[in-house]
Amino acid sequence: MKIAFVAVVSIFLSACAGPQATLKNFTVSGGKIIQLPVAAGGALPTEDKEIRIEVAGFLINREKLELVYTFGFTEKNKSTPKKVVVEDVTGTEAVQLVQDDTPALVAHGYWIGSSTPRKSNDPSIAWLAQNGDTEKVFRFTIHTADGRVLVLHQASVWSGAAKPPLRQMLNM
Repeated sequence: MKIAFVAVVSIFLSACAGPQATLKNFTVSGGKIIQLPVAAGGALPTEDKEIRIEVAGFLINREKLELVYTFGFTEKNKSTPKKVVVEDVTGTEAVQLVQDDTPALVAHGYWIGSSTPRKSNDPSIAWLAQNGDTEKVFRFTIHTADGRVLVLHQASVWSGAAKPPLRQMLNM
């Protein structure tokens, strides 16, 4: 059996901030400036008392020449949300990547969601064609069972050195 997903290029966020962690300013959709934790190795997990973002990354399907954004978080209280939306808010306008109207938590209160597959000509992956590192900010909007709306932002940093082989895998 041939494995379709041959490249896993996800940002699995580090477990702890460590002493070199700093807050970096990011401008997101609408011109708002937010601060997110980063370190020399890249973005660090964003969390509050209820949610910890664990994954903000992507997978490459070499057979289909597609990129799929993938996201995951832990709901610390193991309370299943009613709805989860993840958007790329790096540009001037937010781009919705995931809308899960029936979210489910798997082991240990973990939620995972993926975007629809993106072909090489999709504007949401045009950053792969650009030289240099790419910094992205994703907004997680989580509607809780008790009616609250939690919003967390998560940064991701993708190395420019990794882009040429990714472009090759996607036939870009």
